[in-house]
Amino acid sequence: MVFHNLCSDLVRLIQCILISKRIEVEAYFKVSLKQKHLSGEFALPVVSAYVNLNNKHHKIDSNLHLVKSSINEYLNPGFEKGICNQEIVKSIISEIGSLFEYKQFIKNASLSFADNKNNPLTITDFEF
Repeated sequence: MVFHNLCSDLVRLIQCILISKRIEVEAYFKVSLKQKHLSGEFALPVVSAYVNLNNKHHKIDSNLHLVKSSINEYLNPGFEKGICNQEIVKSIISEIGSLFEYKQFIKNASLSFADNKNNPLTITDFEF
């Protein structure tokens, strides 16, 4: 449980780094991390789908475990209590098209992620 919470916190921190602004992680964790530039079509939307719906890919029950995600910041325009820069969130969504198209995109991407982990999911596992 403690490890799971630590991993959730780490995933959220990594999301902030990828989506918001650069943070000096090496100093924070006192480890050496290599940075990798994301490039290519839909790179950030794919990463946002993976990070925001990671609990689905790993079948983590949010009723039993604390699940942290910024998905509400993407799906609810005007979400005010989040950590993500809303201008960047809007640009990630617009890279796909509309909010409706972004929802479809992250559902389909998540089905692929789950399939790669041999976790059978269906489109009905993503209700938003």
